[in-house]
Amino acid sequence: DGPDNGSNTGTDKPHKDSDLSLLSLRMQETLADLQSGSDHGDGTRELLQDMKLVRAQVMADVRQEIENLAEATRDRQAMIHEEMRHLEAQSQMVRDAVEIQLIKFETALDELHQKYFKNAEAERIRMDRYREFLQFLLEEREF
Repeated sequence: DGPDNGSNTGTDKPHKDSDLSLLSLRMQETLADLQSGSDHGDGTRELLQDMKLVRAQVMADVRQEIENLAEATRDRQAMIHEEMRHLEAQSQMVRDAVEIQLIKFETALDELHQKYFKNAEAERIRMDRYREFLQFLLEEREF
């Protein structure tokens, strides 16, 4: 079973980090094996020194990658927080606009109620006068 080359799922980086960790571990084991020997030849010392340098470089690269990721994460968090503040401000503006519209609606509704009751009162007075007039006509006819 080989790696899936047909899709790029983002799993290459964890795999790379795992390979780097494995390489570092193997280098440490090899260094320990080489250092445990009592007689080191010049080639072995040079190999040991090269391995230490390579290991140090790999570790520095890994640390730099971690720092880059942490910095990118902080930048992304700041951007997300700014977007949240922007959305909250927009939400507050919408709430304020809706509140203003509700107040206008309540005011208009109150004015309509007042107009309705004023018209109803005028209609009641007109009906009372009409009733009085009809009553007057009925009384006049009886005489």
